[in-house]
Amino acid sequence: TAFGDDFLAVLPLNSWHERVLRTQAWLWRAQGLKPLTLWHSDLWDAVSLIGTPDTVAELAVDVHLMRKEHRAGAFSVSNSSDESMQVAFRLSGLPGGDNPEYVTVHEVIWTDTRRGVPVAAALPEVAAKNDLYTVTVPAGMTRQVWLTFNPVDVEPGTYEGRSEERRVGKE
Repeated sequence: TAFGDDFLAVLPLNSWHERVLRTQAWLWRAQGLKPLTLWHSDLWDAVSLIGTPDTVAELAVDVHLMRKEHRAGAFSVSNSSDESMQVAFRLSGLPGGDNPEYVTVHEVIWTDTRRGVPVAAALPEVAAKNDLYTVTVPAGMTRQVWLTFNPVDVEPGTYEGRSEERRVGKE
Protein backbone atom coordinates (compact mmCIF):
# COMPACT_ATOMS: atom_id res chain seq x y z
CA THR A 1 0.00 0.00 0.00
CA ALA A 2 0.99 3.63 -0.40
CA PHE A 3 0.40 4.33 3.30
CA GLY A 4 2.02 2.86 6.39
CA ASP A 5 0.25 1.00 9.18
CA ASP A 6 0.10 4.20 11.24
CA PHE A 7 -1.82 6.16 8.54
CA LEU A 8 -4.91 8.11 9.64
CA ALA A 9 -7.28 9.85 7.22
CA VAL A 10 -6.80 13.12 9.12
CA LEU A 11 -5.90 16.30 7.25
CA PRO A 12 -3.28 17.27 6.39
CA LEU A 13 -2.64 13.77 5.05
CA ASN A 14 1.01 14.27 4.18
CA SER A 15 3.75 16.85 3.59
CA TRP A 16 2.24 17.78 0.20
CA HIS A 17 -1.06 18.68 1.88
CA GLU A 18 0.87 20.68 4.49
CA ARG A 19 2.56 22.72 1.71
CA VAL A 20 -0.76 23.42 -0.02
CA LEU A 21 -2.36 24.54 3.24
CA ARG A 22 0.63 26.78 4.04
CA THR A 23 -0.32 28.63 0.84
CA GLN A 24 -3.68 29.41 2.46
CA ALA A 25 -1.82 30.59 5.57
CA TRP A 26 0.22 32.93 3.38
CA LEU A 27 -2.99 34.33 1.85
CA TRP A 28 -4.47 34.92 5.32
CA ARG A 29 -1.34 36.78 6.41
CA ALA A 30 -1.54 38.89 3.25
CA GLN A 31 -5.11 39.76 4.30
CA GLY A 32 -3.79 40.96 7.68
CA LEU A 33 -4.76 38.02 9.89
CA LYS A 34 -2.74 37.37 13.03
CA PRO A 35 -0.90 34.03 13.39
CA LEU A 36 -3.89 32.70 15.34
CA THR A 37 -7.39 34.09 14.75
CA LEU A 38 -10.26 33.11 17.04
CA TRP A 39 -13.65 33.72 15.49
CA HIS A 40 -17.36 32.98 15.82
CA SER A 41 -18.64 30.00 13.89
CA ASP A 42 -22.16 28.66 13.90
CA LEU A 43 -22.43 25.17 15.29
CA TRP A 44 -24.32 23.58 12.41
CA ASP A 45 -22.90 25.57 9.47
CA ALA A 46 -20.54 23.58 7.32
CA VAL A 47 -16.94 24.43 8.16
CA SER A 48 -14.98 25.41 5.06
CA LEU A 49 -11.54 23.94 4.43
CA ILE A 50 -10.76 26.79 2.05
CA GLY A 51 -11.96 30.28 2.91
CA THR A 52 -11.30 33.32 5.03
CA PRO A 53 -12.16 33.41 8.74
CA ASP A 54 -15.03 35.71 9.71
CA THR A 55 -13.31 38.39 11.75
CA VAL A 56 -16.31 40.76 11.62
CA ALA A 57 -18.82 38.84 13.75
CA GLU A 58 -18.62 39.19 17.53
CA LEU A 59 -16.59 36.38 19.07
CA ALA A 60 -19.14 34.80 21.38
CA VAL A 61 -20.63 31.40 22.08
CA ASP A 62 -24.29 31.88 22.96
CA VAL A 63 -26.11 28.82 24.32
CA HIS A 64 -29.69 28.74 25.62
CA LEU A 65 -30.80 25.64 27.44
CA MET A 66 -32.77 24.20 30.33
CA ARG A 67 -31.41 22.18 33.21
CA LYS A 68 -30.52 18.59 32.36
CA GLU A 69 -30.60 19.43 28.64
CA HIS A 70 -27.61 18.94 26.31
CA ARG A 71 -26.77 21.88 24.03
CA ALA A 72 -23.60 22.95 22.28
CA GLY A 73 -21.89 26.03 20.94
CA ALA A 74 -18.72 26.51 18.92
CA PHE A 75 -15.89 28.83 18.02
CA SER A 76 -13.11 28.47 15.47
CA VAL A 77 -9.37 29.01 15.49
CA SER A 78 -7.50 29.65 12.22
CA ASN A 79 -3.73 29.37 11.92
CA SER A 80 -2.06 31.70 9.41
CA SER A 81 1.48 30.81 10.46
CA ASP A 82 3.73 28.38 8.60
CA GLU A 83 3.80 25.89 11.48
CA SER A 84 1.25 23.82 13.32
CA MET A 85 0.25 25.71 16.50
CA GLN A 86 -1.27 24.74 19.80
CA VAL A 87 -3.86 26.85 21.58
CA ALA A 88 -4.50 26.28 25.26
CA PHE A 89 -7.53 27.68 27.06
CA ARG A 90 -9.65 27.38 30.14
CA LEU A 91 -13.30 28.16 30.65
CA SER A 92 -13.90 30.51 33.55
CA GLY A 93 -16.65 32.62 35.08
CA LEU A 94 -19.31 29.90 34.92
CA PRO A 95 -21.01 28.25 37.89
CA GLY A 96 -18.82 25.44 39.19
CA GLY A 97 -15.48 27.24 38.74
CA ASP A 98 -12.93 26.92 35.96
CA ASN A 99 -13.63 24.18 33.41
CA PRO A 100 -16.88 23.06 35.08
CA GLU A 101 -17.63 19.37 34.74
CA TYR A 102 -20.92 20.00 32.93
CA VAL A 103 -19.02 21.36 29.89
CA THR A 104 -17.33 18.93 27.50
CA VAL A 105 -14.80 20.25 24.98
CA HIS A 106 -14.37 18.66 21.54
CA GLU A 107 -12.12 19.58 18.64
CA VAL A 108 -13.53 19.12 15.14
CA ILE A 109 -11.03 17.13 13.10
CA TRP A 110 -10.86 17.25 9.30
CA THR A 111 -10.95 13.77 7.81
CA ASP A 112 -10.86 12.44 4.29
CA THR A 113 -13.68 10.35 2.85
CA ARG A 114 -13.89 7.43 0.47
CA ARG A 115 -14.80 9.89 -2.31
CA GLY A 116 -11.83 12.15 -1.53
CA VAL A 117 -13.99 14.97 -0.14
CA PRO A 118 -12.65 16.29 3.18
CA VAL A 119 -15.19 16.80 5.96
CA ALA A 120 -14.99 18.38 9.39
CA ALA A 121 -16.87 15.66 11.21
CA ALA A 122 -14.79 13.84 13.83
CA LEU A 123 -15.42 15.18 17.35
CA PRO A 124 -12.81 13.72 19.71
CA GLU A 125 -13.06 14.94 23.28
CA VAL A 126 -10.30 17.19 24.58
CA ALA A 127 -9.34 16.49 28.18
CA ALA A 128 -8.04 19.31 30.34
CA LYS A 129 -4.43 18.87 31.44
CA ASN A 130 -3.01 21.20 34.09
CA ASP A 131 -6.34 23.05 34.05
CA LEU A 132 -6.05 23.82 30.29
CA TYR A 133 -7.66 22.38 27.18
CA THR A 134 -5.18 22.22 24.29
CA VAL A 135 -6.17 22.13 20.62
CA THR A 136 -3.75 21.74 17.72
CA VAL A 137 -4.35 23.82 14.59
CA PRO A 138 -2.26 22.85 11.53
CA ALA A 139 -0.80 25.65 9.40
CA GLY A 140 -3.35 27.13 6.99
CA MET A 141 -6.27 25.33 8.60
CA THR A 142 -9.23 26.16 10.81
CA ARG A 143 -10.04 24.04 13.84
CA GLN A 144 -13.56 24.35 15.21
CA VAL A 145 -13.99 23.80 18.95
CA TRP A 146 -17.33 22.49 20.25
CA LEU A 147 -18.47 23.11 23.81
CA THR A 148 -21.24 20.77 24.93
CA PHE A 149 -23.18 21.88 28.00
CA ASN A 150 -25.22 19.62 30.31
CA PRO A 151 -25.88 21.66 33.50
CA VAL A 152 -27.61 19.15 35.77
CA ASP A 153 -27.14 20.95 39.09
CA VAL A 154 -26.92 24.61 38.00
CA GLU A 155 -29.56 27.02 39.22
CA PRO A 156 -31.61 28.70 36.44
CA GLY A 157 -30.26 32.07 35.39
CA THR A 158 -28.17 33.94 32.89
CA TYR A 159 -24.45 33.28 33.11
CA GLU A 160 -21.55 34.79 31.25
CA GLY A 161 -18.28 32.93 31.20
CA ARG A 162 -15.17 33.46 29.17
CA SER A 163 -12.44 31.52 27.50
CA GLU A 164 -8.97 32.51 28.58
CA GLU A 165 -6.74 31.41 25.76
CA ARG A 166 -3.09 31.57 25.02
CA ARG A 167 -0.91 30.38 22.24
CA VAL A 168 1.24 27.55 23.47
CA GLY A 169 3.45 27.56 20.39
CA LYS A 170 4.53 25.16 17.73
CA GLU A 171 3.39 21.59 17.99
